[in-house]
Amino acid sequence: MLEDSRVAAERSGIDLAVAAIERYVAAHPTAADNAQGVAQWWLPAIGVDLPVEVVHRALEALSQSGALKRDVLPDGGTVYRSAQRDAASERIDEPDGEDAVGADRQRDKTE
Repeated sequence: MLEDSRVAAERSGIDLAVAAIERYVAAHPTAADNAQGVAQWWLPAIGVDLPVEVVHRALEALSQSGALKRDVLPDGGTVYRSAQRDAASERIDEPDGEDAVGADRQRDKTE
């Protein structure tokens, strides 16, 4: 029974961390940090204090679900950020190919 209650408490902590991280990222869509930073800065900013191990599990769950993007840095560290940020940047219409060359030529003529 004690083991069951410990597992339930841990699951509850992870669920709380997931909800808090989602809330933070919705308010700060360009935020990116590692598990330590999320536990130390993001969550206390919205009144949530959880151990970094619980936060790490929540971040992994969110990255597996596609809500967050997990980037591995050259030094082996991991940073989590909103997956929505990537989707939004892909929707920005930027000229490319011939259109970009044509736009550059037009600017050259007017300058």
